[in-house]
Amino acid sequence: AEYIQSAEEKSVGEVSGTHSVTVATAAELNNEIIPTWENAYKINNMSGGSDSQATSLREKILNAKDSVKISGTKYYVSSLNGDDENDGLSPSTAIKTLIGAAKLPLKSGDALLLERGSVFRISGSFNLKSGVTYAAYGTGNKPAVYGSSMNYAIAGLWEPFQNLKNVWVLNMAFSGDVGNIVFNHGEAASNRIDYIYNMTKNGDFYYDSSACKLYLFLDKGNPANVYKDIEISSRFILFALPTGGHDITIDNITLKYSGNFAIRGIQLSNIKVTNCEVAWIGGALLPNGNDTYGNGIEVGGIENSVFKNNWVYQIYDSGMTFQLSQGDAINVSYSENLFEYCGMSGFEWWITSQIGTVDYAIKDVSFDSNVIRFTGYGWINGTKRGARHIQGPFQTQDYPNMSNFVFSNNYFDCAQGGITFFKWFTPSVNREKIIWHNNTYYQKKTDLGV
Repeated sequence: AEYIQSAEEKSVGEVSGTHSVTVATAAELNNEIIPTWENAYKINNMSGGSDSQATSLREKILNAKDSVKISGTKYYVSSLNGDDENDGLSPSTAIKTLIGAAKLPLKSGDALLLERGSVFRISGSFNLKSGVTYAAYGTGNKPAVYGSSMNYAIAGLWEPFQNLKNVWVLNMAFSGDVGNIVFNHGEAASNRIDYIYNMTKNGDFYYDSSACKLYLFLDKGNPANVYKDIEISSRFILFALPTGGHDITIDNITLKYSGNFAIRGIQLSNIKVTNCEVAWIGGALLPNGNDTYGNGIEVGGIENSVFKNNWVYQIYDSGMTFQLSQGDAINVSYSENLFEYCGMSGFEWWITSQIGTVDYAIKDVSFDSNVIRFTGYGWINGTKRGARHIQGPFQTQDYPNMSNFVFSNNYFDCAQGGITFFKWFTPSVNREKIIWHNNTYYQKKTDLGV
C-alpha cells in the first residue's frame, strides 16, 4: 500500500473477480527509476559556445563500446539476473551484488564485469584491487553504482516534523554525513542548511548525525508522494583505490550519489578511467566538521595514468583533481572529458597550506581536448566554491619541479567566476612553466553581474 499513491495517499477496499497483471521490468520491480541523459540538465539547462562539441562528446561517451582486453578470469555481476550463491564465472551464473563480488578471489589480470542495465546500491566503499579491470558487459545503459543505499521515495519513511511547518523527518542513520539529496535523478536537488530552523525553501535539508534524523523542507507534501525517486548520498568513496594501487582499469561504469568522492586513491600508477559517467558527488562535511567538500575523481600521487572520455557533472567541488601534497604527478593524461555544472572547477591541482617551495614534481601532465562548461551554474550555484574552470593551488607556492604541464585544445565555456585561478609565490617564474595552447574561451555576463 505504500506504493499506491492516490490523492488520499492510500486506497482502501476489496478486490474481486478476474484481473490481469502486467509484469514490470526488473528495474521497476526493484523500485528503480532509470534516468536518461536529459536528467543532467533539468536544474539549469543552459546554452553556451561549445554546445555542439559537448553534444558530440557526450554521445561518444554514452555510446562507448566495451573493448577492454582481459587476460585473466572474467567474473560477472548482475543486479537483474544474478545470485550471490553463484560462482560468477559466466553471465548465466552471475553474482547479484557488489557485496558478493567483494568476496571473489580476484587477482592481477582478472576482470569484474557489471551487467549493463544493472543498478548496484552500496552503503559503504567498494574496494578495488591492483591489476584488476572493472568494466561492463551486455547491452543497454552503463551499469550504475549508487552511494544511495535505496530509493527513499517511500511514503512510510517520512514523517511530518511537529515543530516546523513543511518539514519532513527521515529517521535513519547515514554513513558519516549526508552530502546531497537528488530528486528524480536531477529534477531538483538539495541545499544544506546549518540549523533546522533556518530551513525556509524547498530542498533545504539538515542532517543530525547524533540523533540519526534527516530533516527536509518541502511544501508540496510527503516527499515520496511528490517524487518517484529520492537519492540520498552518504559520506563514503564509491570506488576506493588501494594505497599504492597500480594497473587498475575502470571502464564504462556510471558512478553517482556519494557525499565525498566517486573514485579516490593515493600513490597510484597505471590507472585508467575511461568512458565513465560520474555525477552528483560531494557536499558532505569533512570528518573534522570544519568544511564541506567532494570531488568526482581525486588522486594523490599518480604516475603513468589516463583519464579519458568521461562525462563528469553536478560535482560539489571539482570534476577531477590531483592532490600534489600526496605525491608526484608524472605522465598523466586528461583528455576528451566533458565537465559540466561543477561547483568549483572542472579540473583542479591542489597543495596544502605550507608556504615556500614544493618538492613534489609535476611533469608531463596534459589536459587536452576537454570541454568544461557552466562551472558554478549547477546544483552548487554561484561562486561560494570558487567557480573557475581550472583551479590551481589556493596557497602561494614555488614549483621547482614543474615541467611540460600543458593545457591544449580545450573548450572553456561560461563560468560564474573565472577561467583559471592560481596563487603564485614567484609569479613570473611559475606562470611560464604552464603551457596554454590553442584553447577556446567563451564567457558572458554571469548571474552575479560579473
